[in-house]
Amino acid sequence: MVQTFSRKKGVAVRCFFRRVYKAKFIYLALVPTFALLAVFCYVPFFNAFIKSLYDWNGVNYLEFIGFDNFKELFNKDILWWKSFRRMLVIVVVDVIKATVITTLNAVLLHRVKHARAQYFFRIMIILPAVIPGMVGTLLWRQFVADNGIINEILGSIGLKSMQRQWLGDEKIVLFALLGIIGFPWVNGANTLILLSGLMNIDKSIYDAAELDGVSWWRKLFQLELPLIMPQVTIIIFQTIIGSIQSYENIQVITNGGPGSSTYVPGLLLYNNAFRYNRYGYASAIGVVMFCVIIVFTVINQYVTGRKKNV
Repeated sequence: MVQTFSRKKGVAVRCFFRRVYKAKFIYLALVPTFALLAVFCYVPFFNAFIKSLYDWNGVNYLEFIGFDNFKELFNKDILWWKSFRRMLVIVVVDVIKATVITTLNAVLLHRVKHARAQYFFRIMIILPAVIPGMVGTLLWRQFVADNGIINEILGSIGLKSMQRQWLGDEKIVLFALLGIIGFPWVNGANTLILLSGLMNIDKSIYDAAELDGVSWWRKLFQLELPLIMPQVTIIIFQTIIGSIQSYENIQVITNGGPGSSTYVPGLLLYNNAFRYNRYGYASAIGVVMFCVIIVFTVINQYVTGRKKNV
C-alpha cells in the first residue's frame, strides 16, 4: 500500500513538472513581475518587520528590543486604539458610500436605453477621475473652512445658527470629513465596474422579467444585485483596504486635529516615522496594518472563490 501511494505521488509530481514544462514560456513571462514584486513589496515588508524589533531612529541608532514596540502599541498607546476605532468607523462609512451610491448610479446608467446618451453619461461620470485627488481635497477644505463656502451659503439664506467650525469642533469634524467632503461620493471607476457587470447580464433574463411584470425594485433586488455581487464584493474589499491605508486627505485637511480627534493609524505611522524619528515604532504600526489588510485580502479571495464555485 505504501508503494502504491509513493508510485501515485511520483506520477503526480512528474505530471506537474510536465505541465510546467509545456507552459514554460508563461512561467518565464511571470518571472519579471514577481521579481519586481519581491524587490518592491515583499522585501520591504520583511525589512519593516525586522526593524520593528529595534529601537531605531532611522539613521544609525539601532538597539534590539524584541517585541517592546508591539507591547507599547497595544498596551500603552491610547492614541493607537482611538485611531484604530476611528478607522473602523471610516471603513464602514466608506463601504456604504462605495456600494450604495455607486450601485444606484450604475443601475440608473444601465436603465438609460439610448446608446449615445449612456455613452455621454459614462464619460461625464469618469471625467472627475482625471483631476488629481489632492486638488479635490484642497478644494473641499475651502468649502468647510470657518469662512468657507458652506458657512457663507448658510449665512446668505438666513441659517446663521447652523454655521459651524466644521474642522475645529471635535464633535463634528469626523462628520465633516465623512459626510460633507467628497459629496456626492461618486466613484467613476467603481460605477463603470458595476455597469459592466449589469451589461453582461443576459438580455433573455430581462425579457423574462418583463413578461412576468416584475417591478423596478424587484428587478433591482432580486435580479440585478445578485448577478453583480462578484463585482460588488471586489469593490467592498478594495474600499476596505484603501480606507485602512489612507491618511493623506486627513493629513492635508486636519493633520489629525483638532487635538487627536481625526487621527488614523496611517497618520500615526507617518508622524512617528517622520516627525518623531521613531522608525522602529512606526515599522511596528505598519506591520500590524499589513496583517489587518492581509486578513481582509484572504477573506476577499475566499468569498470570491466560493462565488465562482457556486
